[in-house]
This record gives sequence, structure tokens and C-alpha cells, in this order.
Amino acid sequence: MGVRFGIFFINYTIMTDNKEALTFNEVVLKYPDFPKLIILKLDLYYRGVVYSDSIVEKWEGKNPGPMILRDGTSVLTIPGTYQHEPYRIDMIDGKAGIFFQDAFIDEVDFTPHPAYYEKTTSRGTPMQSVATARPQRLDLWVHRLCDFWYCQKFNEKNVFHAK
Repeated sequence: MGVRFGIFFINYTIMTDNKEALTFNEVVLKYPDFPKLIILKLDLYYRGVVYSDSIVEKWEGKNPGPMILRDGTSVLTIPGTYQHEPYRIDMIDGKAGIFFQDAFIDEVDFTPHPAYYEKTTSRGTPMQSVATARPQRLDLWVHRLCDFWYCQKFNEKNVFHAK
């Protein structure tokens, strides 16, 4: 229900009359009583993220995982190509930060990788390929692709693959 509300909020309120998306700062100014971090979280889902070279280098080419905002909530986004201009996750003063159009928005952290991420299954598959840790749960994938929503184009262009 929260996600549906989020999608409704994003689709309904951040669009102007000419259907151009408002920026995070414009939405904050338009709705000053609405919590800024909720607006940011919804806009991160709406716009998506890309990682800078310094983020990719710091995490040795691996996906850093779900982001954690200052209020402790997690944001699970997958870097890739998007319809709208995405946020950029980059390093600032030794910490990860969220940027939009080169303007710093806020600091961000990532969910720590559990020790099993460096292990492999009995068939040699890296554990991080079959399980992901999030702050409140553990997701396990028994199949590499979803049989219901399989789309080769999506997998080639939008999923972060460490080479």
C-alpha cells in the first residue's frame, strides 16, 4: 500500500501542467509540510540512480546494495538507464552522497554486506547472486530470472552487472 501511495504521489504531484517532472527542491518548496526524506525516497524510486566511478571503485565494481537514508529507511534501487534524469550517487568528503544535476542533496549509506556475500553455493555460484540483504529482510532467488516478467532487454540495460 505504501508503494502504491508513493507511485500515486509521484505521478500525481510532481508533474506540472506540461507534464515535466518537478525536481526534489521544487516539490519540497511546493509541499513544505511534507517530510523531505519521504519526498527524496519517492523521487529516488521515480528517477532512479546512477553510480559515479568513485562509488564503483570504492565497492570494487560490485553493487553497493540498498541505500540507507539519514532517517534509517532503506531505498532499493538498481542503477541503470532511466526515462527521467536520475540521481547520481557519488563520494563527498569520504562519504557517499546523493546528487541531482550536480547539486548535493543529502548523505547516504549502504546496507552492510553480510559475511556470506563472499561465499559460493555448492555449485560455485556467488551468494550475492542468489541472496540480497536488506535492513529488514533477506531476499533469496531460486531462479536467475522471473518467469512471469522475463524481459531480456531489461536484464541487459537496467540491471547492475559487475564484470
